Amino acid sequence: MGAPVRFVGTAIACLLVASNGRTTLAQDRPAPGMPINAVATDLPSTIAGDKAARVLRAVGIEPPSSSRATLTLDSFQCRVRQINWSGTDGRLLYKTSIDSTDGTLIEFYNSLRVREQLKRVGRDRGTRMPTDDQAKALLWKYARAIGLPSNAYLAKYKYFKEFQGHDSNTAGRIDGAFSVRSHGYPFNDNSRPGISLSLDPIDGALTRAVREWRITPESWTVNLSKAEAIAAANVVWRPYALTNLRHDPWSLQRTLPPQTQVTNATLEYVVPGRTRIVGSQSRSVPYQQSYPRTARLAWVITYGDQYGSTELWLDSRDGTQLGILTLPPKTIPPRPESGVTQGPVPGHL
Repeated sequence: MGAPVRFVGTAIACLLVASNGRTTLAQDRPAPGMPINAVATDLPSTIAGDKAARVLRAVGIEPPSSSRATLTLDSFQCRVRQINWSGTDGRLLYKTSIDSTDGTLIEFYNSLRVREQLKRVGRDRGTRMPTDDQAKALLWKYARAIGLPSNAYLAKYKYFKEFQGHDSNTAGRIDGAFSVRSHGYPFNDNSRPGISLSLDPIDGALTRAVREWRITPESWTVNLSKAEAIAAANVVWRPYALTNLRHDPWSLQRTLPPQTQVTNATLEYVVPGRTRIVGSQSRSVPYQQSYPRTARLAWVITYGDQYGSTELWLDSRDGTQLGILTLPPKTIPPRPESGVTQGPVPGHL
């Protein structure tokens, strides 16, 4: 499973080709999820189904006998075979999306286990919950079974035990994200290629997997020093921050100090975003969501504190703005009347 990373190897799968062999216009493209007609480069549904079944077995699930394959497009207009596995009662058990050209997994979803989680089925059977070390070992096991490059590393890990999650599913969740470094630099959390997994914390069963390597670094030159990047960021950021004061979430009448202090500055790959700062305002810029997405090496300058922060992305070559990203607070500020700081915000990674 130690295949090299293929940043652009499946690009042909995402050329939108009509049944007559010609590329279609944007207005003619089917909506994501809608069935489409097969072309010569698409894997037959039987082969795609076999590849999906091998993925299920690799993560410890015996494929049900009933499955349905649909050729469709994902949100990037890439051609995928969606294989849905159902039980004898017709209810969906597992869902897999397979690249229609090379048969690699794009997404897996364990509908059966999530349904059991929501209905609290088997949640009180006393199964010993895995430790952090056991959970990380399971994440590595599943990721390698799906297809993990030999130079991958665990870039993100979070363990939510039961009733600690941030959504309606109170079963908890173990999250892990694997990625690679390109030319020695990591990818930003918001622009990271790799494999993301979620496990059930009660026994480590895989509930979801997303495999996404379709981000291509297009620049990794560093012409700005860290000090130069921070100075350039301050020129852009401080007028904006001083104008847009932060409101205390406990009271709309009270404001917190603006985020003007740099708390971190790192070199990371980012996919340019849709927002730029112009004077004291933020403005949207034209944005083309395409495949494969391209990432640029940027100085990621972080402003803020535990009550919320914002990243400003500057191209490491010339300081051009590449986007801003607002991050959720790690801690809720103290109530004005009590001075008691609330705990960490549930679900913050």
